[in-house]
Amino acid sequence: MNSTRRQRISDLLHYLLVDIRHDWVRIFLSLIGFSSIAFCFFILASLSNSLGEFYRTQPSGRNLIIVQSDFIDPTDARMDPMVLEELQKWRDNRIRKISPVIYRHMRVNDHVFLLRSAPLEDWEDIYHLKLMNGDWPEEYGEVAVGKGAAAVNKWILGSEVVIYGSPFRISAIVQSPGTAFSSIWMPFTQGTLLFGENRGYQALYVMIQDAANAEEVRNEIQDHPIISGEYH
Repeated sequence: MNSTRRQRISDLLHYLLVDIRHDWVRIFLSLIGFSSIAFCFFILASLSNSLGEFYRTQPSGRNLIIVQSDFIDPTDARMDPMVLEELQKWRDNRIRKISPVIYRHMRVNDHVFLLRSAPLEDWEDIYHLKLMNGDWPEEYGEVAVGKGAAAVNKWILGSEVVIYGSPFRISAIVQSPGTAFSSIWMPFTQGTLLFGENRGYQALYVMIQDAANAEEVRNEIQDHPIISGEYH
């Protein structure tokens, strides 16, 4: 019985090798095609994960998010700096903070991460980051990474990560809302220096006071002349 089974396996391998020798070009091209599909699948899955994190796991609590209308990918958006200036003038005691944030996709070791650049003083109360290890970035060239991003890339405190061609040192590992991949975090001052001001920031977070009516504030912001139609 075992001998018969071995003979069948041997015959299958023989015919497989004959087929490969006979039409090796077609098989080689097919393998390249399958490899390309697999590569694209993993890249798109990582990108989908990042976008999913953006839309599903925004900081909770009394926050309103203002983004440019008609953009699916938040990293493609661009907000006019006048939006922040006008809202800062308009705000009253119902609004605790208005925080701009820059978004960029970056690929590290075949994984796509969402880089977020926001004012450091807003990281804890608006974006709900919790310091796990290290110190908050204080000098240019320092960043914080989510624990998921650190695990995937085997990053530790002091590891170097290249962001858009510039080296940065990991000074903090943080816990943040969202999936295991998390994000890479950079102070807003560093983000504006690294990326320039052509694309500005991609979103604004408006933190509402606990005693205020969030729906009322949202409607008033939506009706503001600088917001209405272009942003939501």
